[in-house]
Amino acid sequence: MAKWFNAWCSLSLILTMTTISAQEYAPLKISIQQPKQVTVGDTVELLIRVDVDEGWYVYAADADNEVKGMTAFHIGFLLPKGMKLIGNVRLPDPIYHEEYTVYKGLGNVFKQRVLVEKVAGVTKPIIRGTVQYQACDAQSCLPPTTERFEVLLEK
Repeated sequence: MAKWFNAWCSLSLILTMTTISAQEYAPLKISIQQPKQVTVGDTVELLIRVDVDEGWYVYAADADNEVKGMTAFHIGFLLPKGMKLIGNVRLPDPIYHEEYTVYKGLGNVFKQRVLVEKVAGVTKPIIRGTVQYQACDAQSCLPPTTERFEVLLEK
């Protein structure tokens, strides 16, 4: 009985560690390029670069993907007072994978313009945001993921 219990505990630990490892793996690297300084009246462009590991893809920001039940790539912004988004996020060109549009590989750059109307009372304005996506490979998909980011601006 003790051998069976020890074997069961060992198997449970291995399964738990595998589950934790799978949840921690992120086949995406997200980096943000922003201007060094901003002043009132500036229009700045944030560049959000998404590199997807080889063998993986994420569903493109496409209404068809959403209709088909996929978690499409989405970037959301929370701006400080005195700043506003100009237009929508400009998306990189997706590629077709089976019946879906996806982003794969290195250098997928998303662009968002922001107007700085005022930055009074704030030494270093912070733009906050989220990136939502679902990453898949040939065998399976990871659960939908939301990553938060902050862009600290100097004035």
